[in-house]
Amino acid sequence: MTQRRQLLQPAVLVLALALCGASAAAQGGTRVIKGQVLDENGKPVAGAVVRLKDKTTKKEVSMTTNQNGRYQFNNVKLRSDYRIQAEKAGRRSRSRGISQMDTRTEIFMHLRLQPPKEPAEKKPSKEEKNN
Repeated sequence: MTQRRQLLQPAVLVLALALCGASAAAQGGTRVIKGQVLDENGKPVAGAVVRLKDKTTKKEVSMTTNQNGRYQFNNVKLRSDYRIQAEKAGRRSRSRGISQMDTRTEIFMHLRLQPPKEPAEKKPSKEEKNN
């Protein structure tokens, strides 16, 4: 039994060190945020502008989607909260949040552009009603 313990102790130590190293890297590291911009019918949107804003520093970076509607932000800090949104020709996706509590190093986020809003009907003024 003692011999078995002597063999297991180094393996447990190596495993513990590996887990601590992975945790430390995740806390100060970076991540990749990528995905695709889609229209209201689920088709890819080429040429959409995707904005990623750090909620603390207010720094914003943007990029344009490729011909398949895909985008990718590299070296995004893990220890910050972000908002991401896509836009093209006056149509926008909902703004979505990315929390520093989410420790994934690769996040896939598809953004769907909302259909264009119908112009609001103009209500007649009191003068127009009386005429």
